[in-house]
Amino acid sequence: MLDLDQLMPKLIDRTTDIGREGFEKVVKIFGASIVDSRGALDRRALFKRFLTQPQEKEKLDEAMGPLLLKQLNAQRVQWKSSGQALCFVAGSRLVEWKIHKELHGICFLEASLEERVKRVAKRDAMGKDEVRLMLGLQDQSVSARPFAKVIWSNDATLAKLLKTVDAFVDSRLSK
Repeated sequence: MLDLDQLMPKLIDRTTDIGREGFEKVVKIFGASIVDSRGALDRRALFKRFLTQPQEKEKLDEAMGPLLLKQLNAQRVQWKSSGQALCFVAGSRLVEWKIHKELHGICFLEASLEERVKRVAKRDAMGKDEVRLMLGLQDQSVSARPFAKVIWSNDATLAKLLKTVDAFVDSRLSK
């Protein structure tokens, strides 16, 4: 599985080979005000900018979409060469990044707002209020749901979700 939400921070990390190009693009678009005193991208400053100017997020999507696609294609080559029959690409913004056009289908995970807030806060070590603001910035009008071939409820335990995913994978591999 390739998790684009986990990959995104790596694509804007100036200290890595895959992140240098993204970092330079983001700084060129948004200026030095989003660079911290150590020279790294100040993600909180960028986030605050999006809160006051939500349309600015589109500029980030336009800059990062091609870089994410490049990484997805590199991952596809690895998957294919290793004989993978079925692979998953996870990401909260597949449609905004236009990645959905490159996939055979979307399995949409549906969860309540509070469940999503709890999970993102834990994953990204953010406060729940901050996560709510961030989730509010996501453009619900371009949600992946309308593009989904499969919709799963994700309000239960991880074990239950994994059981659902395993059943799905088994059904696809048996075809």
